Amino acid sequence: MELIGVPDISPLIEIANLYPLALDVIKYMWLNASALPDETQVVRENVNKVIPSLVLVFKGTDAVTFISFLGDCFPQLEPEVSSPTKHPF
Repeated sequence: MELIGVPDISPLIEIANLYPLALDVIKYMWLNASALPDETQVVRENVNKVIPSLVLVFKGTDAVTFISFLGDCFPQLEPEVSSPTKHPF
């Protein structure tokens, strides 16, 4: 099973502020899956689920590692993943 399909990666998220390589695992999970056109929506949903959890994990820290992760990861994602969701209205 692909990591993007694992329903609960909270143990990985919980250690991200102590072990920055956990952020690399998340980044490459998104980058690899976003390269597949059929996975774009899955990646977008996963990003929308994981980012708020990471914000909570890095609360109370200087968040430099987290900000660096975002700055490194998002420019590399396929545009369809990182662009805002289009609403039908």
